[in-house]
Formats: sequence, structure tokens, C-alpha cells
Amino acid sequence: MLVTMRRRVRFLVRMALQSLMQDRRCPNCDCPFTAKAGRKWGLMQVRRCYRCGLMFRWPKDSLKFNLNYYQRRYVEAIATDAPDQVESARLVAWGQGKVNLLRGLVAPGARVLDFGCSWGYNAHLLRGLGYPVVGFEISRPRAAFGRRHFGLEILDAYDRLHQLPGGSFDAIFASHVLEHLPRIDGVLSEFARLVRPEGVVLILVPNCGDGRGGLRVGWKPIVGEKHPMAFDCRFFEIALPRYGFQPLVTTGMEDYEAIQAFLTHANQERARDQAELVVLARRVVQVSGAPPRKQASEQVEAVNGRAAARFALPGRHANAVEP
Repeated sequence: MLVTMRRRVRFLVRMALQSLMQDRRCPNCDCPFTAKAGRKWGLMQVRRCYRCGLMFRWPKDSLKFNLNYYQRRYVEAIATDAPDQVESARLVAWGQGKVNLLRGLVAPGARVLDFGCSWGYNAHLLRGLGYPVVGFEISRPRAAFGRRHFGLEILDAYDRLHQLPGGSFDAIFASHVLEHLPRIDGVLSEFARLVRPEGVVLILVPNCGDGRGGLRVGWKPIVGEKHPMAFDCRFFEIALPRYGFQPLVTTGMEDYEAIQAFLTHANQERARDQAELVVLARRVVQVSGAPPRKQASEQVEAVNGRAAARFALPGRHANAVEP
């Protein structure tokens, strides 16, 4: 308890100091026009970008701070502790539904990148199902644990990820990692480079949206020191086409069998207000003479019934944008 209180006080002091000198620009598209969507602990805000729709914690973290944080300070038993037999079984059960969803999209033998794999519990499961898998984890101690105890291939530096050839993977699996990052644009660009044309991306994050453009009830425990990003369906529907992806499913359903049924029956109602957000997207094949972003934008407009560029913050009023 005392350690937790000290960590929270340290975080709040850092937020207070950063608020004195930090702009409110979007950490994804650098747009200067953002609006306050919520407030926590007096000084911390969740802001939404008018251009790309991203919700993010303000004050923001730098890339350098984020990298150092995950080497030294981050504490989360599911990600940091070496598992015993019981815990290993629990983690396998926890990841089984997510992995089964990926299995419904790509057959065994497909090459998979497990982005943000921690010590590799999902990568270990995927490998056992016949998928050649490469993990990526910025926490060097956790990556080393996975290599040492499970014999997994886990990269632990962005430079090593950038050195991989384009189109190296048939699928990218990112389970509960994007919300930990201070910026998202570079990651989506790298996903677009690394996945082959017609390859798929499966993203799972905490759902901070209420399905109507606002913050869902219960968002406050999600957004904080560990999670500087607050995602909802709208952001991915807008952002993914700009990186050459066609969103297939952006939904809050936690029933993975129901999501698989959704892929088969596109008229199934989407439940967007549940705790976990599931995003499936396919890399668009570029047609000669047409930029991939334009193609994807046109396809997603047909899927969602509106162009991504038409996004407007629901409930906007005259004083929505704060100085």
C-alpha cells in the first residue's frame, strides 16, 4: 500500500510539472485542436483530437520516458512475474479466445508478429499451434526471460524491428499493448510495412468509448500512469485507412465466438460499450496508380457508411476546445 501511494504521488507530481510546459497537441497526428473529454485527480485530462479522433492522457509522456519506465518501474504481475504452473495455465486460458480468433483468420504455418508480447505467453501458445512466431517486447528483462525459458524469438529494440524486411508477416497480433504507448502513429506505420498485402492485424485494447463518441462509464481506472492512450472504435475506423488498412471489425464484444460470427454475418449488431475493444483489419492491396491510403479510405467508407475525414466530436459545443 505504501509503495502504491508513493508511486501515485510521484506520478501526480510529474503530471503537475509537465502541465506547466506541455502543449495539448495530439500525440498521433500532431493536430493542435483537441478537446477535454474527461478529468481525473484534478489535473489529469483525457483529450480527444478533432482530426484523427484519438483520446489520450494529458499531460503526455515522451518516448524516452516510456522506454525507461518499462525497463525499471512497470509492475504488473501478469506481465512481469515468472509464472508458476497454475499461473501459466491461467494465462493460456486467458489468451485462448484471442488466439482462436486469430486462428480463424490465418491458418497454421502463417508467420505471426506478437507485438508487445511480454515474456511470450501468447507467442508460446501460438507456436504450439503451428505458427512461426516472432515476439517484440521493449522490456529487455521480460524479453530475456521468454528467450531463456521458452526458447522464443523475441526482439527487444525498435531498431531490430525496423531491420526486418517489409511484408515479413502474414498477421500481427497486439494484445493489450497499444494503450501503454505514448504515440501510436509510428507503430501503425510499422504494422503497415511489416504485414504482407492482404495480411491481417488483430488489436485488443481496453475500450474507453461508450459507442456514442464519449467516454464509457468506468474509464478512470483504465487511463493513468500505465495507460496514456484511451481508445474507442471511432479512432481505429478513422486511423487505420490512413495506413493502408481496411477495418473489418471494430467492436467491444468480448465473446470471441460472436466476433467470428460477425465476420460471417456482417449485419450482426455491434456491441461497442463492453470492456475490451477488438479490432480486426486487413492490409489493402495497392492497385497500380492508386495510393493505398486512398484505396483503404474508399473501402472503409463503404463499410462504415461515412468517410473517415468527416469525423466530428459528438456533443461539441462553443467552448469545447480549451486553451
